[in-house]
This record gives sequence, structure tokens and C-alpha cells, in this order.
Amino acid sequence: MEDGVILVDDVHIVPLFDPSHLLKSIRNNLLTKDLSFYKENKKFIAKWDHIISAYTIDRSYNIGILKKLNDFHVIPNKIKKMKVSCCTQVFSKTVAAAFKLCAMFNAGDKTGSTVVPAEALDTCELISFLDQVFDSVNCTLTSSVAGKELKKAVSRHSSHAEFWRKSIDVFRSMEFVPRKSEDRKHPSVLKGWTRPLQGFLHIRRQLLSLGVVKFSSRAFNQDPIENFFC
Repeated sequence: MEDGVILVDDVHIVPLFDPSHLLKSIRNNLLTKDLSFYKENKKFIAKWDHIISAYTIDRSYNIGILKKLNDFHVIPNKIKKMKVSCCTQVFSKTVAAAFKLCAMFNAGDKTGSTVVPAEALDTCELISFLDQVFDSVNCTLTSSVAGKELKKAVSRHSSHAEFWRKSIDVFRSMEFVPRKSEDRKHPSVLKGWTRPLQGFLHIRRQLLSLGVVKFSSRAFNQDPIENFFC
């Protein structure tokens, strides 16, 4: 079937990659390569250096707008790469807002040189996008966080389906900028992100056709399986 769905005796099997691992893989690639992508026909180039700059300013001037982050989230040789929270807390709405503030105000050092350039807004765009993507594939039946519509349950009238379709195009446009000969422009994680989004579109269609009013996308990630098998 289309979108990678497997049909066995009229049973639809939808292979899904775990979103937490995909998010960590995006982060790990971004540590060593810049990421270009298109969103709404506009090109963006995200850089991990921008995140380091904003974090350094926040710590140096004791501003406190990135207080949720520490060296284990940001500094490449200190990052706890296996810890999901060290990744999701970087790609979050609060960090995106704080980061945007740093970039918009072009914070400068004592010499007047720009520490966080205006182009860092491209990185802010990536942070916001990945935060929304993760919300959409990690939503629950009971969440009611203000300003986080994609964190709410998937339903016929929720914005998930439209967002997933647009997000697939964004991921397809992504390219990492190689720095070494062995670097790949299109590592498997980029295609890996389109699979679960296509899968959730299929799951949504099937569940709605069966009369399901709403469902939690979080129920489909790896945590329930790990918890079941202890």
C-alpha cells in the first residue's frame, strides 16, 4: 500500500519510527552540520552555533531566559546524547521564544559586535517547528496546555492532519550542509521523519472511519511498549 503501510489479511500495519529517537538524531546531526530547509516557500538555515551563542549570553549576563538549559543540553562535548529531555528541552516553545528575543535584539558584547546575529531567527524557526512536530506526535487525550493546540488529542476537527501534510514537505526540503567528505546531505533521519507523519495520517483516517472520536498519538510511541515489557 501507499505511504509504507503493509496490508496483511485486511489488517493495516503502519510502521512508525520512535519520535524521541528521531528528534535526538536531528540534534546530533545539527551539532556538526548546518541545516537548510524551506517553510512556506522561504529558505532557512539553522545552526547549532546560534544556540550556543544565545546560551552563552544568557549565562554571561545572568539574564535567565534560558534557565531550563545547562551545559548538558547545549555544549557539544558535554551533551547527554541518550537523554531525551536534554533534546526536547532545547527544541521547545519556551526556548524558541527566549531565543527569538536574543536574536531580535541583536545582543552585543562590550565591543559592540553582534553575538547573536539576526540570521539566528532561522534557527529559532527550526526550534519552533520541531517543537510543534513533537507535540503533534506526542499528544494526549487530556492535555489542555494554552497555546499548544497540537498537544491536544487528534480528532476530525483538530489541526493535526493539515500540519502533518505541511510538515512532510518541510522535512523533504531539508538538507544538511556537509563539512567533511563523509557527511551526508540527506541522512536517513530526514526520510525517517516523513514515515511517522504519513503513518499518523493513515491511522487517523482509519480510526475516524471506525467511529473513533479522538485518539492520543503518544499511545503509538515506544514508551508504552517499553513500559509493557518493563
